[in-house]
Amino acid sequence: MTQKTEEAASLGQSMVLSDATFQRLLEQCRCSLQNVSVSRRQLTSPETAGMSDEGSASLCHSFKAIGESLRHRLQTEDDKGMHTATSDKIWQILLLPGLSVILSGEVENDVGKAVIGLMKTIGSLPSGETEKEALDLILKMLKSYNKETDTSMVKSESFTSKQGSMLVEVMRTMLIKQSHLQEDQIVRKTFGDDLFQELMHSLAVADDSFVSNLLTTVVPLTLDSKSEPGDCREKLQQVLKTAKEIFEHYGQKSYVPVTSAYSFLSERPYLILCGIADLVLPASGAGQTTRDLLESPIFWELIQAGLYHASPLTRKRTVYLLKRTLDVVQMQQLDVGAEAASVNDSPCYWWNTKNQSSLAEVWENYILLLETLEEKQV
Repeated sequence: MTQKTEEAASLGQSMVLSDATFQRLLEQCRCSLQNVSVSRRQLTSPETAGMSDEGSASLCHSFKAIGESLRHRLQTEDDKGMHTATSDKIWQILLLPGLSVILSGEVENDVGKAVIGLMKTIGSLPSGETEKEALDLILKMLKSYNKETDTSMVKSESFTSKQGSMLVEVMRTMLIKQSHLQEDQIVRKTFGDDLFQELMHSLAVADDSFVSNLLTTVVPLTLDSKSEPGDCREKLQQVLKTAKEIFEHYGQKSYVPVTSAYSFLSERPYLILCGIADLVLPASGAGQTTRDLLESPIFWELIQAGLYHASPLTRKRTVYLLKRTLDVVQMQQLDVGAEAASVNDSPCYWWNTKNQSSLAEVWENYILLLETLEEKQV
């Protein structure tokens, strides 16, 4: 371990840093991040650019030392103006360059985690133009990621998993910070709307791992709206619309073999619906979105197609959705298909609470048969 790394490690063990040491650490980290970007641009082969293990360790220790010192200052000092000024300075000097570097895949995961850790330590978003710059950067990186995955069916697994996981964690951290703010500023509302639209594009073009992470960690945060009452329902409808559009394009035209380059897109609607099942098929408190889904013919066409899909995983996801649906209509006493039946139309799915006992028995036997057949195939 070199003297520089040892110094950074020793600093990381001390929560209280003098102003001079604090400023020196900020400058060292800034220079390290700047050198990574410069070296990557200058090298002919980007794969060989980046930071040595020793440099990464030193940078991680420095970030942790800054974070510990900042946390101590936030706990012991009452000057909110000073806190804001210090936070803004860290965003400008470290976090914006740090985000640019880690979201471009130019440093190791440990460095990325250190940058994100510092983001979490800072008690607020940056102010003014710095905040807008940070939000614009995140949105730009998501668009770039979508473009990369959309333009090539053969993707670098290391690139997508490394950049994708970091991008998801950055978006999650920013959205959590926004949810803690009382004021609804225009820049944040615009960012939230633009981000949500780009997330819908991600659901259609990104790899399964990235989409799964989005559905479990990012999309629910975008639905936690503090603005208009109908905003959450409208966004949920957009998620369902995205799933339906993918199904209509790839799931209905013809049988898509598992070996097809597009097979993952025929499976994608089921991944999306399972990812938001707790929101659209809740155990209690079903709203209009749930009712709209259960009355939707395309949803039941999707279920029918999923039961004989070529992918065993998709068939299992479909049975899961079917079981969730039965739980919802039984536990919350919902009637489904009554409107279609009243006009002599044949509903895709019909459930009446008056006949719940007999209907439940039929559906439970049907699901048991499906699960038994699936086990026999295995």
